[in-house]
Amino acid sequence: MKPFVTLGDLIADLYLGIERLPVEAAQHQTVSHFTLGPGGAGNALIAAARLGLPCVALGSLGDDWVGDRVLHHLKAEGVDVSGVLRLSAAPTATAVVLRAESGEHVFLGYYGAHGPQELPEAWRPILQSAGAVLVEGWSFFHDEPALIRAGAELAAQAGVPVLFDPGPRVADIEHDWLAALVRCAAVVSMTEDESRSLRRRLSLADLERETALRAIVLKRGAEGCVISAGGQRLECPGYPVEVRDLTGAGDCFAAAVAWGLLRGLSWEVIGAIANAVGAAKVQKIGTALAAPTRDEVVNILRAHRRELVEVFSHQSSVINED
Repeated sequence: MKPFVTLGDLIADLYLGIERLPVEAAQHQTVSHFTLGPGGAGNALIAAARLGLPCVALGSLGDDWVGDRVLHHLKAEGVDVSGVLRLSAAPTATAVVLRAESGEHVFLGYYGAHGPQELPEAWRPILQSAGAVLVEGWSFFHDEPALIRAGAELAAQAGVPVLFDPGPRVADIEHDWLAALVRCAAVVSMTEDESRSLRRRLSLADLERETALRAIVLKRGAEGCVISAGGQRLECPGYPVEVRDLTGAGDCFAAAVAWGLLRGLSWEVIGAIANAVGAAKVQKIGTALAAPTRDEVVNILRAHRRELVEVFSHQSSVINED
């Protein structure tokens, strides 16, 4: 099977579970949860690998112990990291995630290694032969934008479906880069707030005339998602589960969409399974290392969409055989 490839946004997540927000000077708190591992694209890579997809990471990390740890965890999940660049001149980009017991979050971003401006030659055949390529809006800030744009355009020209998630900072992304990524995208996935922001920046109706856009996926949290594809609007309801931690759920959702595309499933099934993957993630505390397993996704489907258990299990076994 052709691999799921992430382009850019390779960072580390330092995840701290704290008692409360805000954090105040001279007020001691006890940390209940502490992990240092992959973040950003690493969330989607580990989720996709646990779903059974072959995965390739393309991006840059600092040549430091933090980058070593990110690679260690990705390798342990079976992700191909042979194309990851190690940069000696800059530390690994890191997000510090503070999660209060109430579920509130604060994210602190440290921008480190950006990588080269031009697309490495070794990446070209990987992008041109991928099954799907995921690009997140965070890569505009974590990587050299010209490199990410060139890689997305190369994949799209080769007929590879590009999945683009503009992310919460879509309003801060440079206009031409944003427009170029949307033109490359087969699937644009975003929250309702991100959709409104994107539509203030771009006219999707105009862009659709010159894009490979197959679907727009609107993520609605506990309510599930709405998928606009082929002139249809599909409402895929969410599942009632205990929400413990929303961090990384969108990345896991994106991995599940790629999983469905690579298996050639209908958008209705893709939406239902992607919602199950997101629901399985929000019940776990942490980021990439807390990505759901196939068994955890099966448990969600068994409880809420029993008719899809066999579909999901069969497709997962076919991936492993491939």
